[in-house]
Amino acid sequence: ATRGIRTLIGALKLLKARQLPVKVLVAGRPASTDAEELLALGNVENLGMLSNAEALATYFRTSVAFIYYDPALEINRLAESQKWTDCWATGTAFISNSEVETLRRFTEVDACFSLPYHEEEGLANLVGELIADPGRIRASQENLARMNFRYWDEHMRLVLARWFAHGSMPVGARLMSGSAK
Repeated sequence: ATRGIRTLIGALKLLKARQLPVKVLVAGRPASTDAEELLALGNVENLGMLSNAEALATYFRTSVAFIYYDPALEINRLAESQKWTDCWATGTAFISNSEVETLRRFTEVDACFSLPYHEEEGLANLVGELIADPGRIRASQENLARMNFRYWDEHMRLVLARWFAHGSMPVGARLMSGSAK
C-alpha cells in the first residue's frame, strides 16, 4: 500500500482502455487485495519470491522500473532507495515519485522519470509517451550511465584511502587495530 500500487493499478487500467501494450513484472508474495487486483489485470506476470540475484536479473528484462514511496510517511520522503541503485547498476530506466527528496540527484541530470505519487493519469500518459518514443528511455539510461556508478565496496575503498592519506583514521579502525587505549 505504501509503494504506489493504487497509482499503478489506475494507470494500467487507463493504458488498457487506450489499448497500449504494457506488460508488468511483479516479484514477491501478493499480500493484499490490491496486490491480487494488480495480478488479475491480465498483463501482469507474477515472478513470485526471488533471491537477490534473481531479483537483480529481472532489471535486464525491464524497460522501465516503477519505484514509488508513499510521501505521507516521512521516512519515504527522505529515503535512499536501493532499487534506484539497482537500476543505476543495471542501466535500467526508472520512474519514481517526485516527493522523494533524495531523488533530486537523478532528476537533475534527467536520469529518471518523476511524477507526483497519486498521478494515475500522469503515469499513464508518461508510459504512453515512452511507448511512442523509446528514445526517451535510452536517453534516461545514458544519463544514468554518466552518473559514474560505483559499487559500495569500491566507494568505501576510496573513502578509506582519503582518510589514510590525510593521516586521520576512523575511530573504529583505531580501536580495531589496537592502537587506541
